[in-house]
Formats: sequence, C-alpha cells, structure tokens
Amino acid sequence: MKEYWRNGNEESKSQVGTSCPTNAGWADGAAGWLRAGVRGDGGELITCLCSGGGAVKYASQTSVPVDRSKAEIERILVRYGADTFSYGSQPIEGRAYVAFRYAGMLFRIDIRLPIEKDVNKTASGRSRKASSIYPAYEQACRQRWRALALYVKATLEAIESGIIKFEEAFLPFALLPEGGIMKDWSLPRLRDAYTGTSMPKQLPGI
Repeated sequence: MKEYWRNGNEESKSQVGTSCPTNAGWADGAAGWLRAGVRGDGGELITCLCSGGGAVKYASQTSVPVDRSKAEIERILVRYGADTFSYGSQPIEGRAYVAFRYAGMLFRIDIRLPIEKDVNKTASGRSRKASSIYPAYEQACRQRWRALALYVKATLEAIESGIIKFEEAFLPFALLPEGGIMKDWSLPRLRDAYTGTSMPKQLPGI
C-alpha cells in the first residue's frame, strides 16, 4: 500500500512513498486507488492498494489534534441531548474514554490507544528510529480519535433517520450501577448462551 500526492490542478502525480509498481487506476474512482485526504492547495492524498492489498485506515494521515476531535464528539452529542461530559486516559496502558449522560443514563465509550510496541515498527516491519517513534504514536492517537468521531457521527445519523433509538445504539456503552459497562457484562453471558444447550431463535416465531 503506497501513498502519493496528486496535484489539484494537474494530472501529474508526486510520489510520497516508493513508486507504484503497476501505475494502475490513477483516475478518481478507478480500482486500486483510495482518496484519503486533501491538502490546503487542493492536492489529494490518495493511496495505491495494488501493492499492499487491504484497506487503508480512516484518517491515517490526519493532522486534526486529539482535543479538536474530542470537542467535535462532544458538540455532536450535545446536539442530540447529551450532557455532563468527562474524559480520561491511561497512555501507558493504551486506554482512554469519553463519558456522558443522556436522558438520565450514563454512558462511557472506551478507546484502545496505541502503545510504544504498536508503533516502533513501520507498516513494512522495519524498526523506526527513536526520534520517529513518538510522532508515529501521536499520529496513531489522532487517527483513533478521528475514527471515533466518525463512528459517533454515523451512529447519530442512524438515530436521526429513525433506524435505531439513542439508548439502543449506545446500549453497549451504558454504565451499570456497580460501575461496569453493559458490553463487558453481557458479552460473556451471550457467549455462554451460544455454547450452551439453549440457542436463541434466529427469527421471531421460529
């Protein structure tokens, strides 16, 4: 998987990584290329998938600071009636969270953050220089928070469209009275139900 800048006014391309071996699918929407970002001058960061396979992570090249992503998440949730926000992080353990209240219920979304061993090598498996490890860590953190902002926006769009209710969409993140989270409490029990003798019905009435 390789990345290139394409000039916004020309059909030329300037290389950001190593060269694309096939030069396939340069046009917008063509197979093998994924538009991943836009520069201030109109140039686009696009990703060639022909040499590495698989999809590129959303916002992998983002420059949006973590605090700005947090503010965006809070602003969107406030529009839908949420309040009483709190945030926390444990960088050494690779964890962070955003918590809020909605209709008298408390919710907490935990986020898995990268730790040093996650970023001390490049995507190709090469060891990073010591001076580039922390910038790579910061980039990975920015990407996680942008992905969470996208998740929240998409979820709230589904709520706005009437596909699902707020409490249903965020039920996995509901805080229980004893301090746990619904998903952590319910998933082991659900797995036990599936491995036991009493299987849930696939369709109503069946």
